[in-house]
Amino acid sequence: MKKQEGYAYSIDEASTRYEFVSTGPKGDIVKVVLLEEIAQGFWNLSFGDLTVDGDFDDSIVTDNNDMRMVLQSIANIIHEFFDHHPDSEVYIEPVDKRRKLLYNRIFQERHEEILPVFNVSGVFKQPLRRVKYLHQTSYDCFIVKRK
Repeated sequence: MKKQEGYAYSIDEASTRYEFVSTGPKGDIVKVVLLEEIAQGFWNLSFGDLTVDGDFDDSIVTDNNDMRMVLQSIANIIHEFFDHHPDSEVYIEPVDKRRKLLYNRIFQERHEEILPVFNVSGVFKQPLRRVKYLHQTSYDCFIVKRK
Protein backbone atom coordinates (compact mmCIF):
# COMPACT_ATOMS: atom_id res chain seq x y z
CA MET A 1 0.00 0.00 0.00
CA LYS A 2 1.58 3.20 -1.16
CA LYS A 3 0.85 6.73 -0.11
CA GLN A 4 -1.87 8.07 -2.36
CA GLU A 5 -3.62 11.39 -2.69
CA GLY A 6 -5.07 12.52 0.60
CA TYR A 7 -5.27 15.77 2.52
CA ALA A 8 -2.03 17.53 3.41
CA TYR A 9 -1.34 17.20 7.13
CA SER A 10 0.79 18.77 9.82
CA ILE A 11 2.84 16.74 12.26
CA ASP A 12 4.13 17.49 15.74
CA GLU A 13 7.77 17.23 16.76
CA ALA A 14 7.38 13.74 18.26
CA SER A 15 5.62 12.43 15.13
CA THR A 16 2.64 11.34 17.21
CA ARG A 17 -0.02 14.01 16.54
CA TYR A 18 -1.18 14.81 13.05
CA GLU A 19 -3.82 17.27 11.84
CA PHE A 20 -5.50 17.86 8.50
CA VAL A 21 -8.55 19.71 7.23
CA SER A 22 -11.56 17.84 5.85
CA THR A 23 -13.28 19.95 3.20
CA GLY A 24 -16.87 19.36 2.17
CA PRO A 25 -20.45 20.60 2.29
CA LYS A 26 -20.27 21.06 6.08
CA GLY A 27 -17.24 23.33 5.73
CA ASP A 28 -13.63 22.92 6.75
CA ILE A 29 -13.25 20.59 9.73
CA VAL A 30 -9.91 19.97 11.43
CA LYS A 31 -9.24 16.26 12.00
CA VAL A 32 -6.74 14.91 14.52
CA VAL A 33 -4.90 11.59 14.40
CA LEU A 34 -3.14 10.83 17.68
CA LEU A 35 -0.80 7.94 18.33
CA GLU A 36 -0.18 7.22 22.02
CA GLU A 37 2.37 4.68 23.23
CA ILE A 38 0.48 2.35 25.57
CA ALA A 39 3.32 -0.17 25.95
CA GLN A 40 6.91 -0.27 24.70
CA GLY A 41 6.64 0.02 20.90
CA PHE A 42 2.86 -0.49 20.96
CA TRP A 43 0.81 2.54 19.93
CA ASN A 44 -2.91 3.24 20.05
CA LEU A 45 -4.32 5.19 17.10
CA SER A 46 -7.12 7.64 17.89
CA PHE A 47 -8.91 9.82 15.37
CA GLY A 48 -11.50 12.56 15.65
CA ASP A 49 -12.53 16.17 15.14
CA LEU A 50 -10.60 18.98 16.81
CA THR A 51 -12.54 20.58 19.67
CA VAL A 52 -12.41 24.20 20.82
CA ASP A 53 -10.13 23.30 23.74
CA GLY A 54 -7.49 21.78 21.42
CA ASP A 55 -8.42 18.19 22.20
CA PHE A 56 -10.45 16.00 19.86
CA ASP A 57 -13.72 14.07 19.89
CA ASP A 58 -13.66 10.58 18.38
CA SER A 59 -17.42 10.05 18.66
CA ILE A 60 -18.51 12.74 16.18
CA VAL A 61 -19.82 11.62 12.79
CA THR A 62 -19.03 14.55 10.53
CA ASP A 63 -20.35 13.21 7.21
CA ASN A 64 -18.52 15.85 5.18
CA ASN A 65 -18.85 13.82 1.96
CA ASP A 66 -15.10 13.13 1.79
CA MET A 67 -14.73 9.79 3.57
CA ARG A 68 -12.31 8.35 0.98
CA MET A 69 -9.99 11.37 1.28
CA VAL A 70 -10.14 11.24 5.08
CA LEU A 71 -9.39 7.50 5.15
CA GLN A 72 -6.56 7.88 2.65
CA SER A 73 -5.14 10.72 4.74
CA ILE A 74 -5.14 8.45 7.80
CA ALA A 75 -3.43 5.70 5.78
CA ASN A 76 -0.78 8.21 4.66
CA ILE A 77 -0.29 9.29 8.28
CA ILE A 78 0.24 5.67 9.33
CA HIS A 79 2.96 5.39 6.67
CA GLU A 80 4.55 8.58 7.96
CA PHE A 81 4.35 7.35 11.56
CA PHE A 82 6.21 4.16 10.63
CA ASP A 83 8.90 6.26 8.91
CA HIS A 84 9.59 7.75 12.36
CA HIS A 85 8.81 4.66 14.48
CA PRO A 86 9.71 1.71 12.19
CA ASP A 87 9.73 -1.08 14.78
CA SER A 88 6.41 -0.16 16.36
CA GLU A 89 2.98 -1.72 16.19
CA VAL A 90 -0.20 0.34 15.82
CA TYR A 91 -3.42 -0.75 17.51
CA ILE A 92 -6.66 0.37 15.85
CA GLU A 93 -9.86 -0.07 17.84
CA PRO A 94 -13.14 1.30 16.47
CA VAL A 95 -15.12 3.40 18.96
CA ASP A 96 -18.51 2.05 17.88
CA LYS A 97 -20.24 -0.62 15.76
CA ARG A 98 -20.55 1.66 12.74
CA ARG A 99 -16.81 2.26 12.65
CA LYS A 100 -16.10 -1.42 13.29
CA LEU A 101 -18.03 -2.27 10.13
CA LEU A 102 -16.24 0.50 8.23
CA TYR A 103 -12.74 -0.55 9.35
CA ASN A 104 -13.43 -4.19 8.52
CA ARG A 105 -14.70 -3.16 5.09
CA ILE A 106 -11.59 -1.06 4.45
CA PHE A 107 -9.23 -3.87 5.41
CA GLN A 108 -11.25 -6.36 3.34
CA GLU A 109 -11.44 -4.15 0.24
CA ARG A 110 -7.79 -3.07 0.36
CA HIS A 111 -6.10 -6.20 1.72
CA GLU A 112 -4.19 -6.74 -1.55
CA GLU A 113 -2.58 -3.32 -1.09
CA ILE A 114 -2.11 -3.54 2.66
CA LEU A 115 -0.71 -7.04 3.21
CA PRO A 116 2.43 -6.70 1.06
CA VAL A 117 3.50 -3.69 3.15
CA PHE A 118 2.15 -4.46 6.63
CA ASN A 119 1.82 -7.43 8.93
CA VAL A 120 -1.77 -7.28 10.11
CA SER A 121 -3.33 -9.06 13.06
CA GLY A 122 -7.01 -9.26 13.81
CA VAL A 123 -8.12 -8.99 17.43
CA PHE A 124 -11.19 -10.61 18.95
CA LYS A 125 -12.26 -9.17 22.30
CA GLN A 126 -14.39 -12.06 23.61
CA PRO A 127 -12.34 -14.01 24.46
CA LEU A 128 -9.38 -11.70 23.94
CA ARG A 129 -7.07 -13.10 21.30
CA ARG A 130 -4.83 -11.88 18.51
CA VAL A 131 -4.75 -13.86 15.27
CA LYS A 132 -3.25 -13.58 11.80
CA TYR A 133 -5.47 -11.40 9.64
CA LEU A 134 -7.69 -13.17 7.11
CA HIS A 135 -9.61 -10.82 4.84
CA GLN A 136 -12.80 -12.92 4.94
CA THR A 137 -13.11 -12.48 8.72
CA SER A 138 -14.56 -9.60 10.73
CA TYR A 139 -12.50 -8.42 13.71
CA ASP A 140 -13.07 -6.20 16.72
CA CYS A 141 -9.69 -4.43 16.38
CA PHE A 142 -6.55 -4.48 14.25
CA ILE A 143 -2.82 -4.36 14.84
CA VAL A 144 -0.50 -3.28 12.04
CA LYS A 145 3.28 -3.36 11.78
CA ARG A 146 5.42 -2.40 8.83
CA LYS A 147 7.17 -5.36 7.21
